[in-house]
Amino acid sequence: MADEALTKKYLSLLKKKKSETIRKKYLWSTIEDQLAICEACKQYANDDSRNLVIMLLESLDEEVVFAAVDALGEIGTDHIKARLQIMYNTTTNDKLKAEVHKTLSRISSRA
Repeated sequence: MADEALTKKYLSLLKKKKSETIRKKYLWSTIEDQLAICEACKQYANDDSRNLVIMLLESLDEEVVFAAVDALGEIGTDHIKARLQIMYNTTTNDKLKAEVHKTLSRISSRA
C-alpha cells in the first residue's frame, strides 16, 4: 500500500512535468517510494508516467512489480502490451503471470 503523502508528492511532481526528477532522485530509492510512484502514475496518465511504471517492472521487490502491473492496467496503452507480453512469456511466477494476463485484458478492453 502506497504512502498517501509520498503519492501526493510524486503526483505533484508529475503534474509539474518533473518526471526526470522522479527518475533520477527517487525511482530506485526505497520500496515505499516505488509504490507511491506507481500510485501517482496511476492517477496521472501520460507518456512520462507510463515510462516510469515500465521501469518499475524491473524492481527486485515483488510488491512493487505487482503495483506496476496494476498501474499499467489503468494507464497502459497498446504500445505497452508488447512489454507485458514478454513478461508474461518469461516469468515463472504463476501469480504474476495471472496478474499480467488480467492487465493485458484490461488494456485490450479499452482499445
